[in-house]
Amino acid sequence: MIERLAYFRLFTTTAHLNNHNLDRCPQGLNSSLDGTTQMAVLLQKEQLSPILQNMLKHPDARSHMLFLGPPGSGKTTAAQSFAVALHGKQTNKFASLLFLNSSDERSLDTMRQKIYPFVESRMQSLFFSDGEAPPKVIIFDEAETLTDQAQCALRPLLQRSTKDVIIIFICNSLSHIHPQILNKFLITPFAPTGSHKLQKILGIHVPQLDSMYRCGDIRFFKQCPHLTKQITKFLYKFHHATNPDEVYQLATESGTPFRDRMTWFLFFHESAPPTMKELSLWSAITASESQPYLEESIVKGLLWKLWCTRMTKFLQVTGTETGPKVDTSTP
Repeated sequence: MIERLAYFRLFTTTAHLNNHNLDRCPQGLNSSLDGTTQMAVLLQKEQLSPILQNMLKHPDARSHMLFLGPPGSGKTTAAQSFAVALHGKQTNKFASLLFLNSSDERSLDTMRQKIYPFVESRMQSLFFSDGEAPPKVIIFDEAETLTDQAQCALRPLLQRSTKDVIIIFICNSLSHIHPQILNKFLITPFAPTGSHKLQKILGIHVPQLDSMYRCGDIRFFKQCPHLTKQITKFLYKFHHATNPDEVYQLATESGTPFRDRMTWFLFFHESAPPTMKELSLWSAITASESQPYLEESIVKGLLWKLWCTRMTKFLQVTGTETGPKVDTSTP
């Protein structure tokens, strides 16, 4: 399965899949903790990682954190859940949480106008005695989009005690995090969420294939519960097709880009990786540059040839001697 996923990621990305499919999903499923748009999923204390649970129990173990992982792996959910567990659900009332989407608020002015005034605010003193207020939490989503000036402006805050403020960076890559502040963070890696964990968090069944090909993207499955079995259903129908017309209809029906469907099929079987010839054929029929110039009959013929060669390999790997007859002639 690891080999299959490695091949798959060479030719398509999570962002590519999500950008196409999320456009077709219903919106308005998000909620707000502090006036910003966020996911409605919150984890219970026992569902948090051992590192976060330890920080909740032992204040001296708390640190600024950098959550690192692929999109939809639960970084934002974990950050929000940690803040709620630390402060309680009435976080906004105690002025303890500030959530910023760094792709929108990424400049030095944001640090001056929002971050430092929030940190210096004394509103918590209205609700807590001296020394009893929990630390304020500042969450920077998509932190890698912050400008270098804005990141360096955070150095004084990162040097303050975590009894006063905890800063959480959420990012997909470390490549744009300034080296002068990187060593101030405890880097917490997030792996793609597996099928069983998705079911526990969301309360819906997500087949293993769908979870793997979408890299365990919690946001996608939360916003598109009707598509949780989309890939599994397509691959089942596609593998049981019987003629060129049926193969073409399944591959090109509305709802998902043609290239995505063919990628799912091509990289499905881990024991039979695609050959260079098959990859060239896949590229020719799915490239956006060539599709407008290919007649339907040509695409249908190429699809059938690709389907036959792949299915023949599948059947050989599984020990079945007979398979579909491959037409090697040019359609």
